[in-house]
Amino acid sequence: MNDEPITEWLARYRDGEAEAANELWKNYYERLISLARKRLRGSRKRVTDEEDLVVDAFHSFFRGVDAGRFPKLEDRDDLWQILVVLTTRKAANQLKREKRDKRGGGRVRGESFFHPATGESQGGLDQIGAEPSPEFADAVIQQCGELLDKLGADGALRTIATQKLEGFTNAEIAAQLNLNVRTVDRKLRLIREIFSSDD
Repeated sequence: MNDEPITEWLARYRDGEAEAANELWKNYYERLISLARKRLRGSRKRVTDEEDLVVDAFHSFFRGVDAGRFPKLEDRDDLWQILVVLTTRKAANQLKREKRDKRGGGRVRGESFFHPATGESQGGLDQIGAEPSPEFADAVIQQCGELLDKLGADGALRTIATQKLEGFTNAEIAAQLNLNVRTVDRKLRLIREIFSSDD
């Protein structure tokens, strides 16, 4: 396949055509699943799986395109690079989260863990919801929106805050915005001050 369909789908997506997003999804989904599977080797499948990761990477990609964060996105090579970076970063972040002490230090007990005396389950999957409640999700979205609104019309601060929330490092943010890392550090300090203010 030549570059034309990919560049055409990208252009059509930017013009608001939802079907173009489906075409991009169909063209890259399986390749990203394979990449995610390799990156998550050794991961606890109960905690994460490659399909969730790829869905999350695509979601970040489409939000990034909508926000104009990928100015050099012109062809299939650019698109593949961005999708690989997003998927790899999300896999690395997931593996880090799994290994944190507060999450069991990589020693997550599955549903098969039973109390030695009674044989009954000590919690497990039946004790937690499969996903956050709609009310909780709405509250998180509203709170994020309120925090970003505190930044006013300053597009640079909003972009830096959003990228930080998406897991980008300060160096990655600096590279994407053509800033030096010290400038990003300074702006993040300002964002934290604005977020913690009472007004």
